[in-house]
Amino acid sequence: MRNISRASWSSALLGAGMVLVGANASAQGDQAGSAESAEAKPAEQAPAAEEQSASAPRTLEGVPAKTPRDPAGIKGISPFWEAVRTGDVAYVAQDYGAAEASYRAAIKHEPNNPIGHLRLGEVLLHNNNFAEAEAAWQSALRDADKDPASKAKALFMLADLNERKKAYPEATERWQAYKTLANANTNTKVKMFPATAEDRLRRVGERQEMLKGYGAVRDRIEKEATEGDKQREKSAK
Repeated sequence: MRNISRASWSSALLGAGMVLVGANASAQGDQAGSAESAEAKPAEQAPAAEEQSASAPRTLEGVPAKTPRDPAGIKGISPFWEAVRTGDVAYVAQDYGAAEASYRAAIKHEPNNPIGHLRLGEVLLHNNNFAEAEAAWQSALRDADKDPASKAKALFMLADLNERKKAYPEATERWQAYKTLANANTNTKVKMFPATAEDRLRRVGERQEMLKGYGAVRDRIEKEATEGDKQREKSAK
């Protein structure tokens, strides 16, 4: 895994429009800011499908102290979204330890919400903790059946990670699942990229064929070397 650089990850993800920490951030800011008037109108849950442009500035403010808090997230911001928001602010400030702690706190509040696991996976990736990042995204995928945007992000991240680990069968499975989901998507507010999956599937297939060719050449060389050794042993007798 040493050959996986943060720069290469950022390039791949931004190129496909998959910015995780920024997603939902502005929506949650609106939720927190409008919570003061929640008694007149219940606060709406921020849509998980919202995407932030890759070129948009990632500047966030924390939840104001006067914002109403509500464990149910009806008349104020819930502990889960407050922890996510705190983590987002820490991430943008490059305080990755605090971001990780906040995302883990969010997961404790709502362990079955895929967004907390997605956020945690990204900060773990930044810290080069690839095994735990993969586990976080697998948890997100497990809980994302009713959240197509989160499911798409989890599949994308897992497929990319498997490809970079050279785990090509797993990468193929994930990219195919992502492509199927993207092709079936009819929600215009949820951005998915089937062309990206198609391209990655083609490249993974090419690499697998190349490895097969290398394997055949290697086997032939090893066979010839073995036969040569046997001939030399006979000649020496």
